[in-house]
Amino acid sequence: MVQEINFEGKSAFKCMKCGWRYRDKDWAKKCENWCTKYKSCNLEIAKYAIKFKGEKNMKKLKLTIEGMHCASCASNIERSVKKINGVKEVSVSLMLKKGTVEAEDSVSEDEIKKAVSKVGYKVSKIE
Repeated sequence: MVQEINFEGKSAFKCMKCGWRYRDKDWAKKCENWCTKYKSCNLEIAKYAIKFKGEKNMKKLKLTIEGMHCASCASNIERSVKKINGVKEVSVSLMLKKGTVEAEDSVSEDEIKKAVSKVGYKVSKIE
């Protein structure tokens, strides 16, 4: 579902699959539909995406995590990774043994791995 966002007083609509932002809600919906159906972005749609002045470049990483056995494990990992400067969102699934991290480009994969290992788990793969 497309999310309306505000950045420094300006409105936009965000595709919740890839994170691209659009001034027009219809373009955000088209983007989200494409991303959902094809698991990728469409350059003809993405050319209408916007970037707010002063906004940092972001990346989304998918982690495979070893060693979790309960919901508390997933929460501990989320809390640890969220402490990294530049990390905006973290979600960890115990059942899938996976996590996603949305962070500024300046955040390194090593920083994320260290935050996970600090609480007793191992990142076996980052995509």
